[in-house]
Amino acid sequence: MVLREQLAELAHEQWSGWMHYLFSKGTYNDDGTWTMPEWAVNRWVIQMGTPYGKLSEEEKESDRKEADKFWAVFEKAIKNSKKGCKFCKGWTQTSTHNFCQKCGRFLLPA
Repeated sequence: MVLREQLAELAHEQWSGWMHYLFSKGTYNDDGTWTMPEWAVNRWVIQMGTPYGKLSEEEKESDRKEADKFWAVFEKAIKNSKKGCKFCKGWTQTSTHNFCQKCGRFLLPA
């Protein structure tokens, strides 16, 4: 699977997980609608209007855990990438980064 599809799959999994959580907190109505409780509205309106840097450490840690899932996809892609820049054939590998010595591009699989 190409990197873009792996990232899209993860994005969908994260969204789907959030929706399951969100809908578990509300009430399904007889007419087919759903109602979010007032506490949730108040909490999430504040959170969505708060820049990352101003979140509590607990909220930041939750976001970091989600970011780590993306990082894992990138790390796997880096490990599976071919050694050599398709643009200029330069190559450098460290324990955490793959980049072209000549052009500075970060190397990921095509």
